Amino acid sequence: MYNFRYHLVTIVSIFAALVIGLLLGVALTGSDLVRDASSNLAKSLTEEFDELNTENDALTEDLQIENAFSEDLLNVWQKDRLKGRTIVIIERDGETNSTLTTALRDMVSITGGIPVIVSFDAKNGLNVSEEFRKAQLTKIVPEVEGEDYSDTVAKALVNEWTFAVKEPAANLNPVFLNTYKLTNYLAGIRALTVTVDYKLATDTITGLGAEANSPALLQLAAYTQAQRLNLPYSVNGIIDAAYFTSTDGGGASIDRDALNIATAFESVARSKALSTLHFSDSDLVAPYVPSDEELALGMYPQANAGGAEGGEVSGDTTGEAQEDTPPNIPAEANYYSLVVATEENANIAITAAAEHGLTCAFTPFDHIGRYNIIALLSGGTKGNYGTGHLGIEAHVKIPSDTAGDLPFKRG
Repeated sequence: MYNFRYHLVTIVSIFAALVIGLLLGVALTGSDLVRDASSNLAKSLTEEFDELNTENDALTEDLQIENAFSEDLLNVWQKDRLKGRTIVIIERDGETNSTLTTALRDMVSITGGIPVIVSFDAKNGLNVSEEFRKAQLTKIVPEVEGEDYSDTVAKALVNEWTFAVKEPAANLNPVFLNTYKLTNYLAGIRALTVTVDYKLATDTITGLGAEANSPALLQLAAYTQAQRLNLPYSVNGIIDAAYFTSTDGGGASIDRDALNIATAFESVARSKALSTLHFSDSDLVAPYVPSDEELALGMYPQANAGGAEGGEVSGDTTGEAQEDTPPNIPAEANYYSLVVATEENANIAITAAAEHGLTCAFTPFDHIGRYNIIALLSGGTKGNYGTGHLGIEAHVKIPSDTAGDLPFKRG
């Protein structure tokens, strides 16, 4: 047991050490040694800061130059990359980042593509739970034994959206209403909304001076009708940008409806050739027929229209390809559907895309992201692309000929 004398000595020792420390500090403060050391340290830090500041200014200037250069290159490269193709961008109404949807729409427009925005109901999506509405829905799309009904609905939507007119009609209104029964019903109950703008297509066809009974005039009537009825028409690609946030604080999740539609579209697009607007001098002609070499390389996603050889087009010339056996597309090739995410949702999107055999692209607001999204829609290799994640490739490598236009080269 410690006695009082021990505690007293300890306390006195502590105060004695404190006093000695204070005296030494005062003595050293006034010495030339401390003043010189402090002055040298301050001068060294100032010089180092000035050097770093100069280096930072130089790097900032270099970055601005490189960004401007990248922007110029990107603008030249993406011009007409998706020309004549209709791309659906799917979002979750009220939850999806509207900035992302706007950016994607602008990307497609800049490339000459036609963007169509499809927004799902913020709460339920395509989940029609009311008994009466479910009964009405099953009359339009009958249930398929052994198949989840959400998959059946997704496939039906894709079949409607890839529709393209083949034969002239005095009135296309009943043709469209009969073809788009499911889309119109879901829009009517506000399960989804569609925003279209086919002005680019109609203005281009009009500017070419379509003649009576010509394929171009038929397509002009079709796009005009699709604009009037607000419907996705002759779709060539799907961008799944739909997410929703759980009410229990679980964070963002991938939209299963959008994912089902993207997956169904990928399957349908690989099983048949899709219609693409193609203008040659003064008229609309059938889709470009790839050469045997292009088909052998797996660089072209469309079927050999009409079975023609040597690049000659035969049969229907309304812009709708014949339904022949498609070329053997390599498993790693992706030409149709992709999941797009912002950085914070990248892991969710990558996982969902991998589970469904789709491609994922993120960081869409920088040059890399913009390039990846357009490259993937125009023939890039399937995978996950972006920045900031381990195991993710930064840049898509796309097949290209000397003109840089494959797989959508035009003859």
